[in-house]
Amino acid sequence: MRPPNRWPLHPYPIHGEAMTSWLGRIAACYSMNARNLLTSTAVGNGTSRPDLDLDPPKELLTELSLRTGVPSETLSRMNMAGWIPWLLDTLEPEEAAFNTYVNEFSIFLKPGIRPPRIVPGWRAWIPKIPYPRACPQCLDDPAREGLYLLWQLPLLLSCPDHGCLLEYCAGVPGEYFVWRTEDPLPRPASEAVREMDRRTGQAINDGSVALPRRTVHAGIWFRLLRTIIDELSCPLSLWGARKTAIESMWDACGEPARGGLAKWQALEELPRNKQGSLLTGTAHIIQALQEGALPGYGTSSDLFLPEPERLVDPGTRPQPKTAAKLSGLELVKEALDRALEDARHNPETAQALLGFATYGRTDTATLDTLTQRMVDLGIPAEYLSHKLLGQPSTAHKISDG
Repeated sequence: MRPPNRWPLHPYPIHGEAMTSWLGRIAACYSMNARNLLTSTAVGNGTSRPDLDLDPPKELLTELSLRTGVPSETLSRMNMAGWIPWLLDTLEPEEAAFNTYVNEFSIFLKPGIRPPRIVPGWRAWIPKIPYPRACPQCLDDPAREGLYLLWQLPLLLSCPDHGCLLEYCAGVPGEYFVWRTEDPLPRPASEAVREMDRRTGQAINDGSVALPRRTVHAGIWFRLLRTIIDELSCPLSLWGARKTAIESMWDACGEPARGGLAKWQALEELPRNKQGSLLTGTAHIIQALQEGALPGYGTSSDLFLPEPERLVDPGTRPQPKTAAKLSGLELVKEALDRALEDARHNPETAQALLGFATYGRTDTATLDTLTQRMVDLGIPAEYLSHKLLGQPSTAHKISDG
């Protein structure tokens, strides 16, 4: 094997940075663009930019790792293929891809109300026409002057760290860069948008999202969010008696009903203004659900609601079953329920329960699966020493509960 031929100048990638942004910053060190950098050093044979951020060849990632010393695992997360299966199921066109991803959950509409759809070439969150965006405050920080990979997707409206709107732009900092707006920057996002994007940022950075009822895996959050967007894209007639309420919600957030759609279209195929309208509506309808202003009839709507108060009549003492009346199976179930409830708030109990569940198990796949099941039961991931989160390569099919 030949010794690595390192580039003498190669800034380290920022966490979450897109491959094209990082290569553009390296190329700027040599007063050239990324394409010329790759061609002049016989790396990638001038691979086109869209492929670099989507699914670059593994050979290219290996070569870039040799040239810079950045681990291949880090480079793989700088393109969309590295986010399978968290953010999207596959990059390959599949006829059932849309229904598999978007119809697994329901929040506002009952299951079965939304018709099944076939969207040729559909891939979750990846737009047909990319619209690069950036956070003005992030780019003002010399330590964060790269462009993040997920800023390219209709997934975020604002920066989860700064709470300002992402702005459309062109180019790469250090190579060529210009904002596509003349408005004073930065522009603050609404409270509802900031809260939605804060959770998305939590999914991106931590691998999980803390919802009112329980903490869910990042993959579940992305699918819940995409489900709500699809529900909002449906005709208002499907909302029944809530039609007036949903129209009022759209008016209150300053966007046209259905995000301006005259007929149904997938988010990924829409122009950027309609994508922004649907995301804005999604943020405000989640807020309306949490505040009790608009009910959700879907099977997963309770995830966004606070735990109900369980009041007991002060004059009546609840009478639990006595031990003599409980079967052996009931006693075990009751003890397990108590242990799970305590583990959601007590790290020591969580560790003990994890040790019990994994006793005698040594293979990584089994440990990952058992750990994820405990996270799905509402036990905070930080209480568990063996974490599945942060290791997407070991993740398999994601399901709610």
